[in-house]
Amino acid sequence: MLYAEDADLLQAHDAFGAYCQGNPADLRRRLTDLFATVDTPVAERDEYLAEDLAEWPYINGGLFSDRDIIVPQMTQEIVTAIEDASQGFNWRDISGVIFGGVFEGTLNPETRRAGGMHYTSVQNIDRALDPLFLDGLRRELAEAEGERVAAKRRLKLDRLHNRLASITFADPACGSGNFITEAYRQLRTIENRIIEDEIGEQAEAVDQTALFGAMENPIRVTTDHFYGIEINDFAVAVAKTALWITEEQMLRRTQEIMPDYDFDFLPLRSLTNIREGNALGTDWGSVFPRDLTYLAGNPPFRGARWQTPAQKAELMEALGNTKNAGNVDYCGGWYAKAAEFSRDKHTRCALVSTNSICQGESVANLWKPIHDKGIHIDFAHTTFRWGNETQTGEQAHVFCVIVGFSREPSVRELFVHDTPDSEERKTYPTNINAYLADAPDVFVYGRKTPICEVPEMGIGSQPIDDGNYLFTDEEKANFIRKEPKAERFFHPWLGSKEFINGYNRWVLWLGEASWKDLKDLPLCRERIERVKQYRLTSKRKQTIKAAESPTHFGTEIIAHSTSVVVPEVSSERRNYIPMGFIGP
Repeated sequence: MLYAEDADLLQAHDAFGAYCQGNPADLRRRLTDLFATVDTPVAERDEYLAEDLAEWPYINGGLFSDRDIIVPQMTQEIVTAIEDASQGFNWRDISGVIFGGVFEGTLNPETRRAGGMHYTSVQNIDRALDPLFLDGLRRELAEAEGERVAAKRRLKLDRLHNRLASITFADPACGSGNFITEAYRQLRTIENRIIEDEIGEQAEAVDQTALFGAMENPIRVTTDHFYGIEINDFAVAVAKTALWITEEQMLRRTQEIMPDYDFDFLPLRSLTNIREGNALGTDWGSVFPRDLTYLAGNPPFRGARWQTPAQKAELMEALGNTKNAGNVDYCGGWYAKAAEFSRDKHTRCALVSTNSICQGESVANLWKPIHDKGIHIDFAHTTFRWGNETQTGEQAHVFCVIVGFSREPSVRELFVHDTPDSEERKTYPTNINAYLADAPDVFVYGRKTPICEVPEMGIGSQPIDDGNYLFTDEEKANFIRKEPKAERFFHPWLGSKEFINGYNRWVLWLGEASWKDLKDLPLCRERIERVKQYRLTSKRKQTIKAAESPTHFGTEIIAHSTSVVVPEVSSERRNYIPMGFIGP
C-alpha cells in the first residue's frame, strides 16, 4: 500500500497513511475492511459502503484474497511506524529485489540455517543471468541498433522483440523472488529500449499522435512467463509483491517513452505461476512449461552432515539413490532435478551453489550421472566468497560457485577467481569439467586402497578424552610439579595445528601403566575416571565400548617407525598440501 500511494496508483498520494490515522483500537477492523474492499470489483461492492472505502480501487491479483490471515491488534507504536514510513520515505523507486533482504531479516538465524536459506545479492544474480542469456540479448540489441539499412534495422528489432516475448524463466527455489524479479526487470529494460527504437523508426514517416492512436500495446514481455517454486508461504507472497512492484516500475518507464498511450496497471493480474511447495518433492513438469527457456536460482545449501532425515531422503530420491549420494550437499538435488527436467528440452540452467559440489567426492557422485544425460557445463564462476545485502548486516560465511549447464551448443566461458575475494577473469576454454577446470571430463571416485604397492595412509590416534589427556607446555609443567612420577607417561602430541604452526602439545598416555604404577598417581587416576565417564555418556557404541579401557585412546594408532604426516585440514590459501617426516 505504501508503494501504491507513492506510485500514484491510489486515489490520493497519501491515501494509505491518511486511512491509518486515528484511534489505534479501530485500525485492526479498518484494515480488515480495507483489504476486503480492494479485493472486490467496484461493480460488486455494497452500494452502502462507507465513502472512505468506496473510493479505493480494485487491486485484485490475489494479494488480499486470503481471508485466513489474521490482522494483529494495532498499537500506537505501529500506527506511528506506518505514518513514519508513509511520510518519511519515498517508496516509488524502491528495488523489488530489496524485498528479499527485508524478508530474510525477519527470519531468525536458526530458521535460515535449518532451511539452508541465503539471500542472493544483485551482483551474484547478474553473475548467473548475464552469461546465461542477458549478454547475448544485449549483443543482439546492439547489432540491431547498429544496422545502417532502415528496413533491415526494423526487421532485426522486431525479430529480437519477438524473441523476448517467447522467453520463459523459472526459479525452482525462488525464495522472495530475487532471480525472477531481476530477470523480468532486465528483459523489460531491453524491451523498453526496443520500443523506443521502434517508435523512432516509425515516427519518421507517421505523425506521432496518429501513431500512438493506431498502435497496439507494445509490451510483449509479461509476468505470465515467469515461474517459481518456494517452500515458505510468506516468501511466495513477498516474491509476487516484488514482481508486481517491478512490473509497475517498468510500465512507468514505457509510459515515459509513449506518453500518449494509456497503460492500465490496476487491477493486478494473478501470479499463479509462483507456487508454494517443496521443490525436491514437486514434479517440475507440472509447474513449468515444457518449452521452458531458462532455469536459474540459488537453491538452499545444507552440508551432508547437517541435513535432516527428511532432507536426506529428498536428496537421495533426487539423485536416484546412487552410491554415496548422501555425501552431496542438499543443493545438489536441484542440479539433479534440473538435469532430469531438461533431458529432452532446450532449457539452459544456471545455479548458485556452495563450492563443495565441485570438489572432492561430490563431483563424481553428482556430476557423472548428469554428464551421462548428455549435459555439459556452458559457463562457470570458480570459488568466490559469498556476499549478501540483508538488513541485519550479517554475512553468510559460504564459498560459492556458479554453474551454467545444458545440452545445447555453446561457447564455453569460465570466470576465474584467483582468490575467493578477487574479481573474476573471463576465459574461453575448450571445455569446462565438473571440477570447474579447463580440462577433459574426468571423474575421480573415492577409494580406500592405494593405486600401487605402497604403505596405506590412515588416520592418527583419537583420544576421545574430553581434553583430559592433552596438555600445553605450561599445563604439563604444573601437572608434573604436583605429581612428579607422572612425567614418564608424557609424550609429544602432534596434530595438524601443532605440525603446521610449530608449537608443542603433550599427551598423557597411560596405556602401559599398571595399577601398581597408578596407585601412587591420584591425579592420573582422576583423569582416567573423567575419561571413562565421558565415554559412557556417548551415543556411539564404539565410544561406550572404549570406556572399558580408559587408559588407552578411543582410537589408538601409534607409529613405531618413521612416518609421513599429512594434516587433514590446512588453509585454502596454501599452494601445496603441507606434509613431512616424523619419527616413532
